[in-house]
Amino acid sequence: MVFVSVDPYAQVPGNRVFTPEQLREDLELLRTTVHEAHADPYRFLGRAELDHLFDRVSDGMSYALPVDAFIDSLEVLFRAIGDGHTRCDFPRDAVADMALRTPLLPVEIVIIDSALYVRGDRMGSSAITPGSRIVSIDGVPDSRILTALLDRVHGDGRSGLQRSRLVERDFAALHAKEFGAHAEHVIVCDNGHDVLERVVVHALTGEELSAATAEQVALPPWRSNLDEGRSLAWVELNTLDARALSSADQRPERFLGDLLREMEKKKIRTVVFDLRGADGADLGMAEQVFAIVAQKPFRVVRMMTVRSVTVPTWYRRAVPLDDFYASAGGLFALEETGLFVLPPTDERMKDLPASQRRFDGAVYVLQDGLTREAGAAVGTLVKRSGRGKLIGEQGGTNAVSYCGGRELTITAPNTGVRFTVPLIRYTFEGAATGPQDLGELPDVEFKRTLEGLVTGEDAIRRDVLSFIEGLR
Repeated sequence: MVFVSVDPYAQVPGNRVFTPEQLREDLELLRTTVHEAHADPYRFLGRAELDHLFDRVSDGMSYALPVDAFIDSLEVLFRAIGDGHTRCDFPRDAVADMALRTPLLPVEIVIIDSALYVRGDRMGSSAITPGSRIVSIDGVPDSRILTALLDRVHGDGRSGLQRSRLVERDFAALHAKEFGAHAEHVIVCDNGHDVLERVVVHALTGEELSAATAEQVALPPWRSNLDEGRSLAWVELNTLDARALSSADQRPERFLGDLLREMEKKKIRTVVFDLRGADGADLGMAEQVFAIVAQKPFRVVRMMTVRSVTVPTWYRRAVPLDDFYASAGGLFALEETGLFVLPPTDERMKDLPASQRRFDGAVYVLQDGLTREAGAAVGTLVKRSGRGKLIGEQGGTNAVSYCGGRELTITAPNTGVRFTVPLIRYTFEGAATGPQDLGELPDVEFKRTLEGLVTGEDAIRRDVLSFIEGLR
């Protein structure tokens, strides 16, 4: 078998090799911006230790590198900071070009017990039987693939589970970056009956994939199913991003109001909020969801802090955040710790009332390793307030605090890459019950099983329903 290999970066306009001096100048821009603007850069390494790591990366830049290799060399820094919002991205035109033209594996995978399994393929052709375990791709064993791709991602804290879920979500792009983009791939699978199958899979570009799936009807991100027989409402909230909901022509207030009326009309006594994969920067979205089940005043965070209220050195190369810096000095007060803290008198720090019209039955929040930010805040509120049960997997956002909200993006002068750092740190109300460097732990854990892949069933949903039924 002869493979046609395509360098995923070769078609990027302006992609060239940069001298060590140019790379180090761009690296120093990142170092300066992290020290001056990042909301919480020293969570896992002190400033001196982080500087030492920057120095090591700088010393390693002893020869010219292309953009992709430069970005790869920075991953050790982002993992050390331990914040999912600190990142380095290709120039915008390069990202768009790669998304359209890079051939990618159209295979969806899941990770179960450190092994790669096929969920399906994005063409619906079933070339590989769902539930098959991947033994190798292009001769590379599964263990090496998984280790390499896990090293390419970082999230909040030290959650290995979240990194696994990120690899699942971005598997095709990560695989192309690590092992090269080919027109075809040979995948060897174990179909579950101790029989190895060798399948040739044709890669698809973003353009080809969009054309193939253009007629598929997208489901709205928020939807509900009321089961009167079980007296249960299953409410899927796939995102808590206000812009995504607006693009789907969904209004949270209307949806939640209609949901309350329907649950009251049909005498629903249990609600499950399915927040698997949900994120969103606006914590106000979490407040809206929790308010319809809250039984007493509440708040999401007990503290909001920034480390600086003045523009950083390289602000002239940033996407302007003039409104943030114009108001930050008047909003955040400097404390003895050296942090600027939002005072308790600010409206965002006050307790919110429960809705006058609310649901008083049993509440469950189902999350997974990709439930983050506002999505994770809903489960945290439900668990720590005692209002209901948090179920599923460990959440993707750190359970103590996380950085997010407003983000500063600065373009490096030589490579043109975009460095992004978060400006605000949010500390959740209440205490985390698990390790400080992981996401919120569930009251009841539900793990993925191979059975669900084979049958195509949402096995976790089935198991949750059985669990709730068993409590009655």
